[in-house]
Amino acid sequence: MEILFVAQTTANLYVMPAIEADNFLNGRGFSHISSYSFSPGTFGIKSLNSVAPGEYYVGIENTAAISNTYRVEVQQQPVVSGFEYSNDRFAPVVQNAADGFRFIQYVTLGDTYRTIIDGANTGGTVYLLPGSEANNFLNGSTFQYITNNPCGSGSAAPGFCELTFAPGSYTLGYVNDTGSPQAFVMYGRDYVPQ
Repeated sequence: MEILFVAQTTANLYVMPAIEADNFLNGRGFSHISSYSFSPGTFGIKSLNSVAPGEYYVGIENTAAISNTYRVEVQQQPVVSGFEYSNDRFAPVVQNAADGFRFIQYVTLGDTYRTIIDGANTGGTVYLLPGSEANNFLNGSTFQYITNNPCGSGSAAPGFCELTFAPGSYTLGYVNDTGSPQAFVMYGRDYVPQ
C-alpha cells in the first residue's frame, strides 16, 4: 500500500490505529505512526508496506488560518500483470506552485518496458505533451498536447495511468492556472517483463 497526499497550504496528515480516531476527531491527545504521517507543510508519497496488519484511519488537520484544499489517496502500489517493478522513471515530484507556475517532467517511453504515472494536485491543469513542445509550454506560447491523454484531469491528475504511446520523448506539463497558490505531486515507474 501507499499514500499520496497534497495540500494547498499547511496541513497535517496522521496515520493512526483505528482506536485513536475518536480522540483525533474530538481534539483529544492521540497516538499516530509518525513515519507514515506528514507534518505541516510536507506532502508527497509514502509506502505503507511495513504497517502491521490491522485497521487504520487517516486524519487531516488544517493548520492554516484559511480554507485549505487537499487530496489524499490510499491505494495499492501499482501492479502490472506479467511485469515486475524495475525502477522509477523519474524521481517523485513534490512541488508548491505559485499562481502561473509552470513545470515539466520529461518521460522517455521505450518498447521493452511499461511506464505507469500517478499523482494528485490541489488545483491547476496537467497536460501530456510531445517532448518537442516542452519549451513552448514553459514559456507560455501556443503548444500542442495529446488529447487522448489517459492520465485524466482534475485533482486526481496525473491520475493513475499507463503511457502506451510510441517509444520516444514525452513531457508531463503542469500549470497553475487557478489564480491562487496550489501544490502537486507525481511519480513514474517502469515495469519489465517477468
